[in-house]
Amino acid sequence: MFLYTRMLFSMGVSLYTSRVLLQALGVEDFGIYNVVAGVSLSITFFTLSLTQATQRFLNFEMGRGNDENVSRVFSLSLIAFAVLGLIVLIIGWTIGEWFVVNKLVIPPQKLSAAITVLHVTIVSFALTFVFTVFESVVIARENMKLFAYLGIVDAVGKLLVAFLIQLSDERLVFYALGLMAVQVIPRLVTALYCLRKYPESRPRFFWDFKMFKEIFTFAGWNVYSGAVWIIAEQGANFLLNIFFGPAVNAARGIANQVFLAINNFINNFLTAIRPQMIKRYASGDFDSMKELLYNSTRFAFLMFFILTLPIELRVSYILSIWLDIVPEFASIFINLLLIQGLVATLNYPIIIVNNASGRLKNPVLYGSSLQMLQLPLGYIAFKFNAPPMMIYIFAILSNMLYNAVNYYFASRAINLSLKEYSVKVFYSLSCAVIPAVILSVFVNALIPETFIGFVLVVIISVLITIASAFFLGITRSERIVVVAKAKEIMAKMRR
Repeated sequence: MFLYTRMLFSMGVSLYTSRVLLQALGVEDFGIYNVVAGVSLSITFFTLSLTQATQRFLNFEMGRGNDENVSRVFSLSLIAFAVLGLIVLIIGWTIGEWFVVNKLVIPPQKLSAAITVLHVTIVSFALTFVFTVFESVVIARENMKLFAYLGIVDAVGKLLVAFLIQLSDERLVFYALGLMAVQVIPRLVTALYCLRKYPESRPRFFWDFKMFKEIFTFAGWNVYSGAVWIIAEQGANFLLNIFFGPAVNAARGIANQVFLAINNFINNFLTAIRPQMIKRYASGDFDSMKELLYNSTRFAFLMFFILTLPIELRVSYILSIWLDIVPEFASIFINLLLIQGLVATLNYPIIIVNNASGRLKNPVLYGSSLQMLQLPLGYIAFKFNAPPMMIYIFAILSNMLYNAVNYYFASRAINLSLKEYSVKVFYSLSCAVIPAVILSVFVNALIPETFIGFVLVVIISVLITIASAFFLGITRSERIVVVAKAKEIMAKMRR
């Protein structure tokens, strides 16, 4: 419930922040920021992979009841991620500047600001490597209350920065500096809290090459997975910039804001179930772990679907009332990116299974690398004058292949049955989603494009989707649990 509250608040603030930011920067500067410092949008995903790496070993040792090893895991992780942060700083500062100067399409008068933005973003990125170790402790300890508060502070901080940049003449640089402060300060607070609250988070000199190799190898594959995602994401940004210019990058930036706001909800949900799944694997309770996998996959997809369907139906109207300036292609980019998000949602719980097993090499090497297929395919398509939205089509196809590879290796780790998985996940979701889409599209066609019509479409489509998910997408026993929990919450509210 803490994470759900954080999601609702953060999503609303994040979407409003995009409006303020686009007004303050303008389409061109917003596009430049998105392509040069767009990696900052990827920090959430990249640091999440590092957090999961440390958290996996912390929860694994907690599941085995070994407190001494929990402390050792933290100390070694801190060393490993500090080294990684230094490497990122060196590579990003040198190669990144060369790429911005020589390869990107940026107006000459904006080049100096773009380089400064790159440097600030890289420093911020490097610092997050160290602080993610403390975030891992918070999640491993299942302190979702603190995690939720920090998320709210992050959202409010970004909105404050978006307002304050209007006071500066160098708005692009000021925004990059402000965003660095928003990203670093909450993580510093998290570190101080952990140092006082959790004994295992107090650094001490400890060295064990075998444990270091195991953690570093696991973290390395997680980092590789995050790096591949960033290469695919920023590579698509670069392709769009080279072939279509900064204005299309602005449209992609708006689409990313919408996607990240909704996707954070799914990440919050999975953050809550990840520690339990890893502990069940560590204790050898595979049957219970499979049920948690099936349930979390269905619930994650349905929750994402409930949020995205109204947006898909009325995206053009939403953009018209959300933004004063609507970049071309923004609506089609949002629609395609949300479809890509739905496909990716099916993959997230499977990734947790592979993380829990500790055998990441094959799923990451063969699975994550498939995400980069969109880049050569996109380059070829753009050479033949394909429209910019083709990059999203290729991304959706790449994610489908990625899902298949991850499932294959997860099935070997905990002996998953394809038939059982298909029935409990795909069949259940189809029963809920197909009727909801048909009914919602029909209702949408009958209601005019007005504000009242928009509100009606949102309310009706959400109710249709919830009803379809409740009666067709979950089992009878799950419905009983949901009703019981709802009654419990209502009873507490009446007191």
